[in-house]
Amino acid sequence: MQITFPEGTEIGVYNGNGTVVGSGVVHLGRASVTIWGDNIATNGVIDGAIEGEHLSIKAYDVKNSQMYKVNLGEVTDLGLNTKSKDLTYRTNGLYIVNGSTPDISSELRINNSPNPFGNSTLVEFTLPESGFADITVYNLQRY
Repeated sequence: MQITFPEGTEIGVYNGNGTVVGSGVVHLGRASVTIWGDNIATNGVIDGAIEGEHLSIKAYDVKNSQMYKVNLGEVTDLGLNTKSKDLTYRTNGLYIVNGSTPDISSELRINNSPNPFGNSTLVEFTLPESGFADITVYNLQRY
């Protein structure tokens, strides 16, 4: 199932170490994302993507505070005129990426309001399927 993210969803591109090496924001159902390469002037500190490195994409839905891994579909490298299933960093590369996310309903969602709260709060949650749930509430001020 392909999900269209709402306006303002943040897109992050990550290297193999989990470092953010690119970002963008969804606007009108699409996102233009800039990926930055490693800065050789930082003397051995990897602070960007490295030529030939495989990258992954995640989306953060700001409104619902949810992070989703984006499963890559077809990646078109416009400079090389090639198609693949992987996003591989290339200096000065230009790509069109199609992807999808897991079905949102297959994930646990939990929210409380107001947050932060004083004397009381309302906790709402959904589960991927019908069933029972154990909920434990901790008062961190007592520790």
